[in-house]
Amino acid sequence: FGRLCEQMRGGRFPAAVLVASVAGAGGEELVRALSDALLCQASVSGSGGGTEVPCGLCKSCLLSRVDTHPDRVVVMPEEKGKAIRVDQIRALNDFVYSRPQIGSRRVVILQPAEAMNLNASNALLKTLEEPAPDACLLLTSSSPARLLPTIRSRCFRVTPVIPEPAVARAWLLQHWPGEGLDRALLNAHGSPLLALEALRDGADLVRQEVIDEWKAFLGGSRDAFSVAEHWAKVDQDDLIDWMITALHAQARAPSLGLSEQKIHQLHGELLDIARGWSEKRNLNPALQWENW
Repeated sequence: FGRLCEQMRGGRFPAAVLVASVAGAGGEELVRALSDALLCQASVSGSGGGTEVPCGLCKSCLLSRVDTHPDRVVVMPEEKGKAIRVDQIRALNDFVYSRPQIGSRRVVILQPAEAMNLNASNALLKTLEEPAPDACLLLTSSSPARLLPTIRSRCFRVTPVIPEPAVARAWLLQHWPGEGLDRALLNAHGSPLLALEALRDGADLVRQEVIDEWKAFLGGSRDAFSVAEHWAKVDQDDLIDWMITALHAQARAPSLGLSEQKIHQLHGELLDIARGWSEKRNLNPALQWENW
């Protein structure tokens, strides 16, 4: 972030930046901070030399804080799991080539970039090939390989990474002094952001309940129907991730009596369930989990 701010102050900020990171590595947070900095009037005027940017005090920063800045637009799927459509990108192009209303820059946040369908991707190429001098595009993606190579090649790429375990734990401890910190961090694959989110919204407790139910079923004290009935009420994306993580843990340190062959079989079936869920083919989650 600091290096990009230096480029910003020197008038060398790229026309398009692709922030490619795994979930929980802070990609969206970085894009938001860059957006605020680009629109900050201290940055725009060049007066931010020794000043923190974004300053948090100017008119632009105050508007950014409440998501009402007229020189920023966020493009994302209108519904979860849907594509970013070509008409959304065409509207974005109209915004990019118009004059800024407050400062001297316009900022577009496109997330996740891989949600664009082919027509939308081709429409974006026009903006990338003929960038407006006062506009900046900030793209986020957890699957950059799904983007057109021509889009990737026209973006300055930034790749945030998950911090080292000791750093992640120290940060999380500052924001969550309660119980369950280490378990949440492990379940979040080392991401302190995802761990904190799970702790705050109670998802970590739900996950532990799901794993305990699975263990009870394997131990013979719970039946498949009652477990599946509860699992059908849980967020399915989270549930699939939890079970895949649990199977990976079993592969490393078996403790539930599952053979290596059985773990591979269950893992393959989970991937089929995940594909079916993403393609809206699994209309009855309870039956799907009962069968599994």
